[in-house]
Amino acid sequence: MTAEQVLRCAILKQYRQLTYEELAFYLEDSSSFRGFSRLEMGQYPCKSILQANIKALREETREALHREIIGYAKQEKIESGRKIRIDATAVETDIHHPTDSTLLAEGASSSDSGISLTRVRPETRIFVRDQGMRKKLSQAYI
Repeated sequence: MTAEQVLRCAILKQYRQLTYEELAFYLEDSSSFRGFSRLEMGQYPCKSILQANIKALREETREALHREIIGYAKQEKIESGRKIRIDATAVETDIHHPTDSTLLAEGASSSDSGISLTRVRPETRIFVRDQGMRKKLSQAYI
């Protein structure tokens, strides 16, 4: 792939928010994608080739390209370039849902560093349902 083809494929990937697999599919299937990318007939880059070539673009190259686009937009009075729009996409992840016993353990462990154990009176009782937590707390306050 030529440098121009790589840049054009990177622009398509970013603009359309495609994965490398989707980009490879559209480059093979769509004549408009192929025309924009300036790929020759019979030139069908697979996802691994696209990924290797696009990832090879250095940060400085992307910044220079961005400056050129903003400069053109300013010249044509399309955009002033003074504001930026950022996409803060949230990603689903497994979350550790706190239970009463884990909250108590985290609170006890974090407060251990700041509280002197000698201040705990012997008559103070801590009621805990979780037997493992009871053992940890009893060891911490003995």
